[in-house]
Amino acid sequence: MTHIASASGKPTASGAVEGQLRGNMGVRELVFTALAFNAPLAAVAGFVPVIAGFEIGFGSPLLFPAMGLLLLVFSVGLNAMAVRMERPGAFYSYIARGLGRPAGLAAAFCAVLTYAALAAGIFILLGLAAGDFAHGVLGIVDAGPWWVWGLIGWLAVTALTLLNIEVSAKVLGIAMLFEVVIVAVWNLMVFSDGGPDGRGVDVLGNVFNGSIALPLLFVALCMTGFESLQVFREETRDAERTVPRATYIFLIVLAVGYGLTTYIYVIAQGSSEALAAGAANPTGTFLGSIEHYVGSVASDAASLFLVTSAFACALAIQNIVSRYLYALGRDRVVPGVLGRVNERHGSPVVASLVGGVGVLVIFLIPVVNDADAVASYAALSGLGIYGILLLWAVTSVAVLVFFRRSSVSDIGLWRSVVAPLASLVGLVAVSWLATAHLGDVVGNLALARGVLIFTGAVALAGFVLALRWRRVDPDIYARIGRQDA
Repeated sequence: MTHIASASGKPTASGAVEGQLRGNMGVRELVFTALAFNAPLAAVAGFVPVIAGFEIGFGSPLLFPAMGLLLLVFSVGLNAMAVRMERPGAFYSYIARGLGRPAGLAAAFCAVLTYAALAAGIFILLGLAAGDFAHGVLGIVDAGPWWVWGLIGWLAVTALTLLNIEVSAKVLGIAMLFEVVIVAVWNLMVFSDGGPDGRGVDVLGNVFNGSIALPLLFVALCMTGFESLQVFREETRDAERTVPRATYIFLIVLAVGYGLTTYIYVIAQGSSEALAAGAANPTGTFLGSIEHYVGSVASDAASLFLVTSAFACALAIQNIVSRYLYALGRDRVVPGVLGRVNERHGSPVVASLVGGVGVLVIFLIPVVNDADAVASYAALSGLGIYGILLLWAVTSVAVLVFFRRSSVSDIGLWRSVVAPLASLVGLVAVSWLATAHLGDVVGNLALARGVLIFTGAVALAGFVLALRWRRVDPDIYARIGRQDA
């Protein structure tokens, strides 16, 4: 019999009392989870050729360290605030504590939408990659429609989210190992060969060759995932030390790793014309480069690892969706059943099921409408990165306000004022660029406007619901982003 603990603190029919998410993740497991969310192989194959294909071209490798530095500064204030909160819960709790409960609930609704859209988009990518692998590598003539493979991936991911988080962490770690190995081997082979024009790429001299607006947005998309680590604090051992360390390690690894890999990609292509051409077919260009420099066996392996990369990414994101829904159910802002914890696995079973169904609904929208899969993936990814950028910026404001209002005296000026303010300026600038170029990011100006309207409506719904709770049930209102342990 399945035992579920209630978020209300009252015994359930099974006799269980209020539960708590359980896990024993350390720095390694957290870093693997965040890296899997980031889907390194999918990012390298899908976005690095696009980033390098813009006007900035040979200067593109420097964008990753620049964005990494901005996000490291942002993380300073974020982690400093986290250790001073009894029950942190990523964007939801931080914004509620810093900017008020209505703003916090609005952010929570946006976060659920953002991550669900990202997960649905990744299942589309998984379906496409699996179909290509079945047809191109396994030789299956009729591999079936992409959405069938996507559904199979969704079923497997949803099943794993019902188990203890450490099971997911082990799956993510194994998938990550294969991704890192194939990219590292390609890096070494290209660098050893020197490419068609040698290794002497003038990176510094080309960084201001053109507008950095669009490539910077794609760089931001490649570096998401670090903020998700805060969601797993309850399932982490010694969270006050483990989560900050994992965050900084993750961002440094991405900034250096992606910057280096982009530099290697530039060497492999060898000319501005080749970089521009590669952006038109990024995945095909990358796999072709692996075949050229490493061999056909490695190219076939990379095609398989694209599938596992997408699977690991979807698993990481869907776990995040379920944790947000769990937090909302735990606080009784939405039906409390979402805040129940499975006694055996210590996982938010109901929230995982509801979150999985929500992701499935979004995934099925392009299927039912017979929409182009690639365009749908681009649109959902654009919605996801836009929502995350806005949440980063608003969280920076919340961190500033939190320390401005708090009486904490041992935090220091750097962590309480300078770092949050510096990150706020940078993130507002990137968010403004995202808004100005959202049509290019999503792929359609009319769709971009629809994204803005829908995102605003979701945020407004959360804000209005908080005001309603304040009027009709002050006790529930007081629980929004609650800080009582």
